[in-house]
Amino acid sequence: MSLNFGGIGMVIGHEITHGFDDNGRHYDKDGNMVDWWSNSSASNFNEKSQCIVDQYGNFTWDLAGGQHLCGVNTLGENIADNGGIRQAFKAYKRWLSQHRPEKALPGLSLSHEQLFFVNFAQVKGISTDGN
Repeated sequence: MSLNFGGIGMVIGHEITHGFDDNGRHYDKDGNMVDWWSNSSASNFNEKSQCIVDQYGNFTWDLAGGQHLCGVNTLGENIADNGGIRQAFKAYKRWLSQHRPEKALPGLSLSHEQLFFVNFAQVKGISTDGN
């Protein structure tokens, strides 16, 4: 189950989170463009979003000659990735609390928590060699 939650669980969480990212938050439950958040909620969102913009803006991309990512341009995806992985991991931990521990996979010396994140990386196409 760790692999399922780290893979499809993260993807589902990612897509749901888009409903509350910098673009999706402007639409109501019927898909109408409406400013439905309170001023306080919008202010808190903008403040927390700036942290994500700043964090991702500090990343460099070797394949682009060391250029910095533009945290503003990637904000919606970054919010969705962070929300998706967080919710999927919380769901996995909840599932674990209601079921017997998973058996170790033969030939692997990784915990199921580690496998959760390994499969997340597989789904996202993240490599450890910089490519």
